[in-house]
Amino acid sequence: MKKIILLSLLAIFMGSLAAPAKSLPKKRMALQLYSIRDVLGSPEKYAQNHEKVFKQLAEMGYTDVEPAHYGNGKLYGISPEQFKADCAAAGLNVISTHATRGLSAEEIKNHNFTEALKWWDECIATHKAAGCTYIVTPGFGTPKTLAEGQVICDYQNEIGKKCRAAGIKYGYHTHSHEFQKVEGTIWMEYMMDHVAPENMFWQMDVYWCVMAKESPVQWFKKYPGRFALLHIKDKFEVGYSGMVGYDAIFNNAALAGLENYVIEMEGTDGTIDIMEGVRRSAAYLRGANFVKAAYKKSVHKFFIINEAFHSPGNASFFYLPRFQPLRDPLLSAFQRLLQFFNHLMKQWEGRQERKYIANGMCQHHSGSSGKRRED
Repeated sequence: MKKIILLSLLAIFMGSLAAPAKSLPKKRMALQLYSIRDVLGSPEKYAQNHEKVFKQLAEMGYTDVEPAHYGNGKLYGISPEQFKADCAAAGLNVISTHATRGLSAEEIKNHNFTEALKWWDECIATHKAAGCTYIVTPGFGTPKTLAEGQVICDYQNEIGKKCRAAGIKYGYHTHSHEFQKVEGTIWMEYMMDHVAPENMFWQMDVYWCVMAKESPVQWFKKYPGRFALLHIKDKFEVGYSGMVGYDAIFNNAALAGLENYVIEMEGTDGTIDIMEGVRRSAAYLRGANFVKAAYKKSVHKFFIINEAFHSPGNASFFYLPRFQPLRDPLLSAFQRLLQFFNHLMKQWEGRQERKYIANGMCQHHSGSSGKRRED
C-alpha cells in the first residue's frame, strides 16, 4: 500500500514538472525578432528556419511578432504578403516593426527631409501590407544642439502624419542615450514636448531606461498615455536579473497608455541558447499575476494636450474612452478647450496659494510657526 502511495505521489510530482508550460494562462505577447537574429537574421536563415521557429514561438505562447529586417519593400527578403502568410500559418500576427530612414548631416543642416520622406512611402505601404498596426523607429543618435534636435522632431512629426494617413501608428524606441542632456535639456523631454502625441507614441525599452538610472513609472507619470508599446527586456531573459520592477511597470499600464508589449532579448549568459531564453521570458510573463491577458481592448486612451500644445513640463491629461479616428479639427477644438481649462485651473491655484500664504503669515504673527505643511 505504501509503495502504491509513493508511486502515485511520484507520478503527480513528475507530471507537475513535465507540464508547466501548457498550464500557464494564455496572454497576448509579441517577440522582437531581432532577439532571434541568430536563427532568422538574414533572408537565407529565414528561408531555412522560419517554419520551425514560428511554430516554436506559438507553442511558447507568443501571439505576435515584431520584425526587424526591412529593406527595399521586403521583409527578410520576401514580400510583405508572404511574410504575413508565413506568420499566420503558425498562428502569429505581425503587430509592429522596427524600420527607419535617418537623416544625413546635410539634411539636418538644411532642414530638408524631402527625399527621406519619399523613402517612407514604400516603407509604410510594405508594413501595411504585412498587417502592422505600428511602425517604430529603433532610434536616432543624440543631436549636438537643440537646433539639430528640432529638425529631428520636425522630421518625426512629418513621418507620423504620413503613417496616420495610412492608418498606421508611428512610434520611437528608446535606449539609454535619450536621457542625456543637450544644451541643458534632457533629449527625451525635448522630443516629448516637440513631437505631437498624435504623430508619435513611445516604445519605452524598460531595461535601457533602468540602465540610464531612470524610473519607467516616473516617466509614465510625467507623460501619461504616451507609451502605447513597451519593450520588456532584462540583462538576459526576462526576470533574470531582478533589476527591473516589472510588477510596478505593468501595474501602471493604464497610466502609460499601454496597448501591447514586446519581449526582446539581446542575448543569453551562455548557459542556454536564445530559443530557450525567449521561451523562459514568455513563461515568466505568462506566470506573472501582474500581467493581464491583453491590454489594447481594456485600456482607455489618454489624450495628452500640453498647455501651449507642446510647452515643456506642463502636460495635462484626461482619462477618456477610446474614440478613433479623431480628426484634426476635433482635436484642435479639444486642445483649445483644455487650454482654457488649464488657464482657469492656474488662476484658481494662484488664488489658493495667495490665500495659503496670507493664512500662514497671520498664524506667524499670532505666534504660530507658520511653516508650510509638507504633504
